[in-house]
Amino acid sequence: MSKAMPMLGKPDDSGVEAAMAILREAVQAANLLLQQLSNYVEASTMPGHGS
Repeated sequence: MSKAMPMLGKPDDSGVEAAMAILREAVQAANLLLQQLSNYVEASTMPGHGS
């Protein structure tokens, strides 16, 4: 994780600012995963797919 830290926020951020940058990245990743899951569920529930 320490390798990824310089890519988050501004280089001189610390404390709350650094934590907020990490949380923003986590939200973006979660939103992407949610969209991918939604697409998968939608595709698998279409007529002719699945059981």
